Amino acid sequence: MAGNSQFQSVDKEYPRFRFPGFGSEGTCFVRARVRHDGLIVLCAQLYSYNGTAVTLAIEEIREAAIARLHDEVGLEHLVPAKKWWQRKASRQEVLAHASTRASIIEHWPEGRGLARGASFALVEFDDAGHPEWDYKRQAAIAHKCAVEDEFLSVDPDQLHFR
Repeated sequence: MAGNSQFQSVDKEYPRFRFPGFGSEGTCFVRARVRHDGLIVLCAQLYSYNGTAVTLAIEEIREAAIARLHDEVGLEHLVPAKKWWQRKASRQEVLAHASTRASIIEHWPEGRGLARGASFALVEFDDAGHPEWDYKRQAAIAHKCAVEDEFLSVDPDQLHFR
């Protein structure tokens, strides 16, 4: 069984998260919560940033965020338990399991995206790794991901690219 109910949730925030962009390094805001049963990653587009948009690089952001969280927090608890005589899960196996247990939320703040107000989308990935966006109200996404609304609220001052 994957997960360890004794695992304490860990929140991380990366105001200037770097990811492989198109032609240059990309930057966005990332907030993540690692739980015993998976992880939630919120990535937000920055104001005054004209590099690769989060929508265009969501696969790269997902991969980079999971790898960084594994390096900083450890995600081994998301791998199904093995017998004592089986080899320990490799980094690649851990990242692959974590990716299946991750919820990715894309956020465009008010005045930055195509919507009149702020927008939120739960991004799900098919078996081939292709993303699909499901735009919903903030409260609906918070409920679906079992996080408080505040987890998805980002102070606009933190979203200015400087």
